[in-house]
Amino acid sequence: MKTVVAPHQALPALTLVSIAHGTSPINCANQSLAVVYLESEVNNEIYPWSTFAYLPFLLLLGPFAELYSYRAAILFGILGRVVTRIMLLYGTTMTEMQIMQVAYALGTAAEDVFSAYVYYVVPTKDYQWATSAIKAAALISCVLSGILGDILVVEVDASLKG
Repeated sequence: MKTVVAPHQALPALTLVSIAHGTSPINCANQSLAVVYLESEVNNEIYPWSTFAYLPFLLLLGPFAELYSYRAAILFGILGRVVTRIMLLYGTTMTEMQIMQVAYALGTAAEDVFSAYVYYVVPTKDYQWATSAIKAAALISCVLSGILGDILVVEVDASLKG
């Protein structure tokens, strides 16, 4: 079985990549195939990098945020997410996909630091409201970005690779 990653499907992690089992590459107008990996390669050689990089990043970012700055730690996470997207768009080798997963782990660890920062600045009585607002904003942003991405690819025929 092959895993097919088309340029218009460049999402934050390989766990979100569309997997076509035994079918031809995803058919999308003017989109060329970016990378083809076997499912076993994704599961055994790419994905584990984010799993095993997450804990060290979390253990480093937590104390860094407390000692220096929560905002700086969160910005490192944002940088990790940007690197993730760049590597998904332009990475072609196995090593680049592994680096992408490490960058994704940095961004994911920074999400936990962000949650801690929210609880640091919000009064105790407002924890439930703050948690609800953060989760709602995250879900709404995912939905809206998905809709916008679909509109750009299907209706406007936009390409991520120019």
